[in-house]
Amino acid sequence: MRIIDADALKESLFDLVAPSGIIYASDMESLIDNAPTIERPHGEWIENYDKTDGFTWLTCTRCMCKAYEEGYNFCPNCGADMRGGRE
Repeated sequence: MRIIDADALKESLFDLVAPSGIIYASDMESLIDNAPTIERPHGEWIENYDKTDGFTWLTCTRCMCKAYEEGYNFCPNCGADMRGGRE
């Protein structure tokens, strides 16, 4: 899976529109295949004990999202890559 830059893709889309307003599927496929990618941010899970509910939560260092399960390779909230160390 590649994470593409949607803003750059939108800008390129206008170049594909034919004078008739038609966009051909083959042109669209080529545009998507050649779209620039973005780097996924890195983060890590930090364990935090919450006195109010008595649970130990994993917290994303990028967005402070709480997760209750181990094993997420990516933060479900911000998409940060959790497989390595922090940036």
